[in-house]
Amino acid sequence: MRPVIYVMVTILLALLSIVGVREAVNFRRASEERELRAVQDQLVLVIDRWEDAIAEPVDQWLKELASTERLREREQALRATRPWFDAFYIWEPSEVSWPPAQLEEDLALLRSDPCLATAGHEAGRVDAVQAALLYRACIGRSPSVSLLAASESAELFLNADQPLAAERVIVELGPLLLLPLHEAANYGVSARRLVYLRLQRARAADMLGRTDLAERIVAVLASEIAFLDGASLASVLDLWVYPIARDLRQYGGPLLGGEDDELYLRAQRRLTVYNEVRTREWNLRDAPTIAQGPRLLVDQYGDPPYLLFYSRLEMGALLAGVQLDQPALIRDFLASVPRDLRPYVSVRDPTGRVMSGTTEPLAADAAFTRILPHLRVGVASGALAPDTGLRTAFVQLLPIAIGILIGVFSLLGLIHSDRKQALLLERQREFMTRVTHELKTPLAGIRLMAENLEMGSFRDSAQRERFARQIVKEAERLGQRLDEVIRAASRPIEERSESLDPVELAQGVAERWRPLFEQQGVTLHVEGPPPGERMSGRPSFLRDALTNLVDNALKYRNKDRRGEVWIRVQVERRWVQFEVEDNGIGVPPAMRKSIFERFRRVEGPGRGTAGGHGLGLAFVAEAALLHGGKVECREGVAGGARFILRVRRR
Repeated sequence: MRPVIYVMVTILLALLSIVGVREAVNFRRASEERELRAVQDQLVLVIDRWEDAIAEPVDQWLKELASTERLREREQALRATRPWFDAFYIWEPSEVSWPPAQLEEDLALLRSDPCLATAGHEAGRVDAVQAALLYRACIGRSPSVSLLAASESAELFLNADQPLAAERVIVELGPLLLLPLHEAANYGVSARRLVYLRLQRARAADMLGRTDLAERIVAVLASEIAFLDGASLASVLDLWVYPIARDLRQYGGPLLGGEDDELYLRAQRRLTVYNEVRTREWNLRDAPTIAQGPRLLVDQYGDPPYLLFYSRLEMGALLAGVQLDQPALIRDFLASVPRDLRPYVSVRDPTGRVMSGTTEPLAADAAFTRILPHLRVGVASGALAPDTGLRTAFVQLLPIAIGILIGVFSLLGLIHSDRKQALLLERQREFMTRVTHELKTPLAGIRLMAENLEMGSFRDSAQRERFARQIVKEAERLGQRLDEVIRAASRPIEERSESLDPVELAQGVAERWRPLFEQQGVTLHVEGPPPGERMSGRPSFLRDALTNLVDNALKYRNKDRRGEVWIRVQVERRWVQFEVEDNGIGVPPAMRKSIFERFRRVEGPGRGTAGGHGLGLAFVAEAALLHGGKVECREGVAGGARFILRVRRR
């Protein structure tokens, strides 16, 4: 019947485990899907809000482009406050209204100026310094003539290794030298000539040993070029790569300028849009009106591409456009993402290449709809909260898990109980065999000697007395065995605890056993504090426990040495400890725990001839447990045994 129960319980536990695993997987999958939907919904909401924040000002700017009043100041202000703004455009099929075309320097016309013509004619007849002075004399005429004259004079002074004179010539231009590049056309001068003059001044400062000033001049010049509109960039952007980037690298300043610089690439995209607006014929009938909303034009060849929102103004055939910068837009979007989600978000192109953000594998993504429709926003799996799913599954599966654990422990308990019962039955059979043998032996001896006495086989009174004493001894031995059997078969009689003196208890046991110890040649010692300490306990149980320990010390003495036994008492605040130590044959280390089980004896040669059934130490363990304590066996003197009985003092 037992195997059938085991099989049924095992099958039930297996079914519960399968159901539990399936439920856990389903709960976790459902939780992850809910978490994924929540993150994706949050991402879509962030995208919508951000696009609204960008589209609203773009729509407003397009409406305001009907008027070009102070448009350049508005551009400069927006580039400073809205990093993703680039430029305004107003055009029609035949021409560009904004940005206005920049003045291109006509060198032939400028050199026809009488002062410049004379200086140029005489320059070939005199040395470089005198020629530089001739050109210097032309400063103060028209702005364009003054710029060209100062540039020619400074170049001659620099070639003649007179940088201080070159710097003085350039400084003579005064406010004209500091004219912003985007305002050059307003004063009838070339932005490119202004760039030349500032580079010449930086060169003079470098030759004079003022490298920090030279570096500052070139860096400011590069930053100013970066924010020019397309019309101005057309004449000066090539100077960015050379010589501006070269000079900055030479000065060891910050990496600014060059084909890999973001500001340069942004300026290049602005120039590309300007050239396309200037040269392309737009179909006005396809362009949406302001009321219809702008249309987005994305450069399919640029990396990154330019972005142009354009629409048709209400007045006639004019088109208006607003150029935005994609890298700056991406940075602005990532900054708008909530802080807890930001480390897991990335912006990617259609091929999956990461434009900005994390490079971890994606768990979900969403598309931009209006501002960056060619890009997608991804969220890495780290943004999900898998522990939430695990907690949910744990809560849902807790009853099943508890049932499985109860079943497992019940099955293990049942198996352990069966094994223990089988072991106990085996020990009981051994016990019955041993008891039967030990009871039959004295009975047989008593019967034999009684029959001899009855038949008068021994007429000598000394022999009769000797056999009578032997009969009494065998009867006592038989009585001891019967007492052990009765005590093992019955539960201890309940006895109330009472106040007792543990030292007096130990001394009483010692006095009772001392004559027998002296008869066997064994010395019995008692150690402990003076009487007077009190404890609460059951006297008979403690007395019998000590008696069993003392009896064992006498039984298992070493016949090759003089036997010694110690009874010690230690009284602490909460505990009382009784020790019985001997120098006998001891207990093997492997048996020092199991000897307190019923019917467990240490068998083998040299274990004495006193007999026994393995019940005495089991009774000691029961007495210790009854008093809230424990008993243990350790190594004693000279390989003997040391039993420690520790009970609560109460």
